[in-house]
Amino acid sequence: MKTLIDQGYGDKLCPSHDCICLHIHKERPDGTIPKEHDFFRSNVDQYLYIHRHVFPDLVEMGVSDETVPVCSWKTPRRFFAGS
Repeated sequence: MKTLIDQGYGDKLCPSHDCICLHIHKERPDGTIPKEHDFFRSNVDQYLYIHRHVFPDLVEMGVSDETVPVCSWKTPRRFFAGS
């Protein structure tokens, strides 16, 4: 991401992850999901991983504080609005 941002593509990035899909592989044969399994223990940040880790890491690498909101919500909003 840092390289793409440095090359001027920051306003086109729409970072995401597949946190919601991973738990499906942990279903029991009857279709239920255990309350506690490896996924929750190994990824305590779950849906917030990008916001808690990736964006702060980008700032530490020198990406401006103004660029992070562009990647985190402005570009996705523009994409889904069709503009």
